[in-house]
Amino acid sequence: GISRVYVASDDASVPALFADALPHLNIVSADSLNLYREVLQDMDKTKHEWTENRLRTGSIDRGQLLRSTLLDIEILSRAAVLVGHFASNLSRLAYSLAVTYSPSGVVPFISVDGAWCYHWQMCCDIDEGGLSNMCS
Repeated sequence: GISRVYVASDDASVPALFADALPHLNIVSADSLNLYREVLQDMDKTKHEWTENRLRTGSIDRGQLLRSTLLDIEILSRAAVLVGHFASNLSRLAYSLAVTYSPSGVVPFISVDGAWCYHWQMCCDIDEGGLSNMCS
């Protein structure tokens, strides 16, 4: 069974929500592991702005954001089960890497917003052969 959950979020309050809702699990996050704390603190100051705008204005450090993003992707790609926002390219990349790393080529996943799809949009009308239409 699963005993530890890594929560990747740019919202520092999210891991505590998981810990409250799932007290039987060990919830870990970048903050609890003391990873890239400065990025999380900088992101929290401007949390109502798009990341692209924060980078443009210099309110977050590009290098720290890159390292933290790559670390999240790597940790998520090593998960036994991936729960993600599959409209997000980061979640989709983490899942694609997880499948690559898996000896069986199969990794259980749960999408919080729709089916995983190989193209940048969400899949709709998925047939038994795996073909689909893009959602509109």
